[in-house]
Amino acid sequence: MIFTDRGTNVRLAQSTPQVIIGAVSEVYQTPRLSVSIVHSRCSDGMSDRVYPDTVNVLVDGRPYRGCGAPSTFFNQVNEYNRPNN
Repeated sequence: MIFTDRGTNVRLAQSTPQVIIGAVSEVYQTPRLSVSIVHSRCSDGMSDRVYPDTVNVLVDGRPYRGCGAPSTFFNQVNEYNRPNN
């Protein structure tokens, strides 16, 4: 797993641990990095795109929140969230 905060240039790379499957999420946890992928719709607030997942990240105790999707999502929709033909 690689985390990059482009605003502060924080970058952290960790080996991807075994996933912990929960009722509504998957969690990847290392001593310095925790990633929780919750399957609930998310809008990034900067575009009209709606993502299928909300992602919460904890890096060395600092929280981050954003939107996410499997890579197949980006192959199916273009920048304006319309299906590709």
